[in-house]
Amino acid sequence: MHRTPFAEASASTLVVGSSCGGGCPTAVATLTMFGIGIYNSKYPVNLGTLWRSALLFGADFVFTVGEKYRRQSSDTIGAFDGLIYYHYIDYPSLILSCAGLQIVSVELSPHATSLQSFSHPADCVYILGSEASGIPNGILKQSHHVIQIDMTAQGCLNVATAGSIVMYDRLAKQIRNSSSFS
Repeated sequence: MHRTPFAEASASTLVVGSSCGGGCPTAVATLTMFGIGIYNSKYPVNLGTLWRSALLFGADFVFTVGEKYRRQSSDTIGAFDGLIYYHYIDYPSLILSCAGLQIVSVELSPHATSLQSFSHPADCVYILGSEASGIPNGILKQSHHVIQIDMTAQGCLNVATAGSIVMYDRLAKQIRNSSSFS
């Protein structure tokens, strides 16, 4: 059964920033909770694909920072109606709203931990950068963890593909380790 951080039965959109309220739920000690989102997405279609994968891999919510989500044709299973969506005007709004959740940035970086050896936190937010500019260094420095996906060739993955790989890795390790997280 899919957990929702609020009592609402269906998905909702909350805009979070200096001019409005709302935000991520506080992590509950007995449940694991994670969300995934994109910082300044370059292509809106990636949001629909990531949203669909998030629903299938058990995410509790999805979000955008900067660019706002619009329903996409790539959301072929109606994930828009199955997950809570948060829109953050800027990164500080995300940080303030997600107290209690560890921030995990997914970025190609010489200081990143390989996804292969990464132990996923039980309660966290995965943030992906746009394919054009990635995640700014200031955000990487504020993250609890920075991870990257090992590849045999140089280059970057499609942002929705990268997010799907991270969520699959989380689920596979959870199953392999009998639901334990770090």
